[in-house]
Amino acid sequence: MKNLDQKKEWEAVAILQETRGKYLIQWAGIDPNTKKPWGSTWEPKRMANKALVEDFKKRNLKQRSNQRNSGVQAGPCELKLIGKL
Repeated sequence: MKNLDQKKEWEAVAILQETRGKYLIQWAGIDPNTKKPWGSTWEPKRMANKALVEDFKKRNLKQRSNQRNSGVQAGPCELKLIGKL
C-alpha cells in the first residue's frame, strides 16, 4: 500500500529564503491541532513549483533594485534573505 502523504500537495504562500539546495516555504492554512498558521519549513528546491520560484525571484529583484536606488547598504542578514546574486 502506498503512503498517501507522498502524493499530497500542500498550498504554499511564498518562498521566504533560499540556501544552496533548499527554500524556506511559508505554508497556507491553519493547523487543525493548534488553530495557528502552519509553520514555515525548509524544503528541497525540487519541491517548489515554477510559479512560486518565479514570484520569489521577482520579489528579490525588486528588493535589490529598491536598495540600490535608496542607497541602503545590505548587511549580512539582509543578503541571506535576498538569496544568491
